[in-house]
Amino acid sequence: MTNLILALIAIESGGNNQAIGDHQLAVGCLQIRREVIEDVNRIYRTRYNRFDCFDRLASINICRLYLYHYGSKLPAPASVEDLARIWNGGPTGWKKPSTKPYWAKVQQILTGVSADARKSSKRPRQSQSRKLKSAATSRSAPAKKR
Repeated sequence: MTNLILALIAIESGGNNQAIGDHQLAVGCLQIRREVIEDVNRIYRTRYNRFDCFDRLASINICRLYLYHYGSKLPAPASVEDLARIWNGGPTGWKKPSTKPYWAKVQQILTGVSADARKSSKRPRQSQSRKLKSAATSRSAPAKKR
């Protein structure tokens, strides 16, 4: 779920923890609305408030709790698509046609994240001695005194 939440953050706020949008109704990096906070507080007996949403870790926790709860209510195990569409369209967002364009954005980011992760894991790692040897040969020789 971590990659999904990172994709949601990228779409919702571009990573800005202090973002305020939708006519000041959505706040924080995940653009959390009052209804989401109220649902999470009611379901999990937490005490989150609007100002907690400006903290990235609190926002991520609110998002996880919300998605876990509503994702578990689906007739089949929730897919990443279902969860993204719930985040965009509320508890029944997974079946709303209006959330499909949002999912397309999420999918585009997730595909990029997956490709980047694959690229970095395929890079051969240099041994420590090879790194030191490479660094030593790349330094310019000290200038000779005249």
